[in-house]
Amino acid sequence: MTTVLIIGHGSVGQKHYSILKEMGCTVKVLSRRQDVGDYQYLSQALEETFDIVVIANETSAHLETLCQIQDRNFKGHIFVEKPLAISSQDISVIRYPDRIWVGYNLRFHPAVLKLKALLDSYKNPAYYAHFHVGQTLSTWRQGRDHLKTYSAVKQLGGGVLHDLSHEIDLAQWLFGPWSFVKSSVKKSGNQTVDSEDLAIVIAQSNQGPLISLNMNYLDMIPTRFIQISLETQNIKVNLIESTIDNNNALEEFSEGMAESYKNMWHEMLSICHGEPRKFLCDFAEGRHVLQSIEDIYSNRAIEKSLDL
Repeated sequence: MTTVLIIGHGSVGQKHYSILKEMGCTVKVLSRRQDVGDYQYLSQALEETFDIVVIANETSAHLETLCQIQDRNFKGHIFVEKPLAISSQDISVIRYPDRIWVGYNLRFHPAVLKLKALLDSYKNPAYYAHFHVGQTLSTWRQGRDHLKTYSAVKQLGGGVLHDLSHEIDLAQWLFGPWSFVKSSVKKSGNQTVDSEDLAIVIAQSNQGPLISLNMNYLDMIPTRFIQISLETQNIKVNLIESTIDNNNALEEFSEGMAESYKNMWHEMLSICHGEPRKFLCDFAEGRHVLQSIEDIYSNRAIEKSLDL
C-alpha cells in the first residue's frame, strides 16, 4: 500500500487527501493548525517512512519545504502543487530533481487529452492557439476574504501568472517552447492587494502557431477555454463544461475537472511503482514554466489602477 504525506490542508490539500484515500493509499497530513492533521512539524513527520510527499502549502513556502525534505535525505517521490516555486533561480539548490513532479492536472483533463491526440495526429501545424482563463478572485474560495488569501499578495506567490500558470504549462506542453514573448501584466481592479489580476501574453511557438493567453481574476462568469485554428479544423475545448468542439462536432465528458485529478494521481502512483512517465509534469518542465513567467514579467512593469 502506498504511503503519502500531505503538507498543507487547504482546499487543494484536502482534494488530494480525498482522492488518495479513495485510491486506497495510507495518507497522513501535516498542518500548522493544531486541530488538523497528524503532524505540525516536518521533522516529526519524516521520522516515519513515506513513498510520496505532497507539498500543498503556499507557493512562497514550496522551495523552503523542498529544501527541508532534501536535507532529511528523503528517498521517495515529491509531488509539488503548481507552480514549482516563485523563482526559477531559487530552485537551483535542488539536488535530486528526477524524483520531483509538479501538479499541472489540466494535462489530464479528458478534453485536453483528446485535444492532444488530435494535434498529434495532424501533419500541419496550427495557425494559432488562444488560451483564456478568468474568474473573479472573490468567488474562488467560499467563506474566505479573498484579500487575505495568498492569491491576492504578490510576496506569497499570488497573481495570475503563478496562480493560473496551468495555461502556460498547457501551451508549452501542446506546442513546445516559445521563441519570444510580448506581454502586458497589470493590476486592473480591486480583486487583489498588490498582485496582478490581468495578464495578456502573445508568444511564437517553436512548433509554428502564434499563441495568445488571457489570464485574469476579473471575469464575472468563470471562463476557461482553448481555441485552436488549423488548416481544416477549428477546435474549442471548454474546460469548465468539459467539452471539445471539433468543426461543430461536440464531444462531452462527465466530471472533467475531477477526472483530471484522478488521472494525474493514477499516473503518479504508477510512477511510484516503477512505471514510466507519460504526461506528468517533471521538474525540468516545471522549471521551464517559471522561466517563462519571468520572461513575461521582464516585458513589463506592473501598472496600478488609477482608482486605487
